[in-house]
Amino acid sequence: MKSLTRLALLVSASIPATALAQEPPAQPQEPRYLPMVREELEHMGLQARCTTENANLGRCRYSYRSNSLGVTFDMVMEYSDESDTVYMWANRYLMLPASSAHLLPTLRRMMEMNNEMLVGKLEWDPSDGETRLGAVVSTDSNFDRRAFRSTVRALHVLCERYFRELSALARGEASPGRQ
Repeated sequence: MKSLTRLALLVSASIPATALAQEPPAQPQEPRYLPMVREELEHMGLQARCTTENANLGRCRYSYRSNSLGVTFDMVMEYSDESDTVYMWANRYLMLPASSAHLLPTLRRMMEMNNEMLVGKLEWDPSDGETRLGAVVSTDSNFDRRAFRSTVRALHVLCERYFRELSALARGEASPGRQ
């Protein structure tokens, strides 16, 4: 029995303590300001689902319901430690295929709207016809909570302001021009 005890002591002494303790699998490190993005969305009453893509990129999604339009917008945010930005957008704000007969007047109006907006921009992807309404908040020196909340609110207002007109233009039910 003594020899078994001595053998067990010798074996356990030769194994580092860290090898004996099982460590939980490593969690991906969160990007620097993702917890603040999540916290601010929560403070605004927005129920976002946030995920960490990698140590430099996090993404949050939530639904924004416009009661005046009766439309729910799928909102997406990407925080990047590499670019030091929070890029936020209304996902598939409008679908406008490159083959649409109403493409040119709608794109022209979108350019006019971009010129009117201080916060936000309309982007069109010709490969799939997706139009996004987005905005960017810079985080290069810090995370400005007030600027973040203001930009989120401004994006919601812009979603409501331009949706009806752009949707009608894309369907060919309106003529271009400021309405």
